[in-house]
Amino acid sequence: MPWHRMIFGLLSTVFACCRATPGTFDGSLHEPFDVASQGITTNALPEVAHTVSLGAEKVEVSDTVTSWARPWRMSWVNVTIQNRTYAVRTRRLGHGPTQLFCVQGGPGGLYWDLNFLAVYLDMSRYEIIQYDPLGSKPSPCFWPDEECYADHSWMTVEGFVSTMDQVHQALEVSSNAVIVAHSFGVVCTLEFLLRWPSRVRGAVLSDWVASQSQAAARLHWCEQNVNMCRAFKPSLREPWREEGNNNHILGHVFWGPHGNGSGGILETWDVRSKLHMLQHIPTLTFAGDYDIIFATDALAMSQALQGDYVHLSDAGHFSFVDRRSAWLAAFEQWVDQIPVTRGINFPSKSSLQVGSVLCPVAIFFSVLFGICFSVFKKRPTQLQAPLLVSGCSS
Repeated sequence: MPWHRMIFGLLSTVFACCRATPGTFDGSLHEPFDVASQGITTNALPEVAHTVSLGAEKVEVSDTVTSWARPWRMSWVNVTIQNRTYAVRTRRLGHGPTQLFCVQGGPGGLYWDLNFLAVYLDMSRYEIIQYDPLGSKPSPCFWPDEECYADHSWMTVEGFVSTMDQVHQALEVSSNAVIVAHSFGVVCTLEFLLRWPSRVRGAVLSDWVASQSQAAARLHWCEQNVNMCRAFKPSLREPWREEGNNNHILGHVFWGPHGNGSGGILETWDVRSKLHMLQHIPTLTFAGDYDIIFATDALAMSQALQGDYVHLSDAGHFSFVDRRSAWLAAFEQWVDQIPVTRGINFPSKSSLQVGSVLCPVAIFFSVLFGICFSVFKKRPTQLQAPLLVSGCSS
């Protein structure tokens, strides 16, 4: 066997034994779902059976508090911003093979904003990971008497993206995880993906766009058409939803005195010219008729990403509140279709098995044969391309 083929085979063994093995779920589907009757229009979503799983735990909004309470595993994670260390609150639920790393809006939104995922999805299929960033109760910089409450040094896009990165690393989130982002969380997620594109299986981008100027134009339109924009229908308000428990300075710093970005640090934020760099990452974009962004702008972002797009009729800015079943149905269709493994996926410490023993052995023999190959090779040749490594440095 030629030396180069032997080495290639050994390296393939290394990658295979180091890669995390996805779990499986053997369960029945629930609640037949007719996409057409729900007012969903899609762009590039493959046709699938009109039956989806909305999870084993189906709870109505009118249920009691105990019906949506879940056994969250709480922890605190240290993050360092501008040479100062803070402990932020995190929580996780479920032990399923598909991790969902959630990034809510705001800035300063609480992880309760995306709590519906824990209530309605099947936790034998998913593991949900959430955190409250700085300025969100109970994390630091929320209380007015805290020294960092009025400290603007951490109130930057870079600060929030860095927090996202540090929490992601501290909780050992898999590179096969799906990021679920809403509103300002989409800003953080797009910035995160531009820095570390190999650390995600896919991303859900709900109810935001890739340019603050686009968002500002819609907000101006909403001021002229107040009945055409909303957060969600009051009658569908979720019983767990909390509002106002955040740092009130944050909104002025990011969105400016008028709340449309003008005069705030987001005024010039625009990543439209960079979206082509993320086309290899599966994305799913949501927007609604009554959203505070133009659905056409969300569609344009999705097309630039070469991703999937779902338009939800009669949905406001929290499209998953107004059209929960339709949102979840489209999400589960999409997540079942995207590749499970992207590149080399290193398992977390808790999931290391036989591969943790075989991987160093395979690496040893790969290095040994590589040395032999370099010694007996008649003449040197240059690499045709740089070696790709999973992960990037900031």
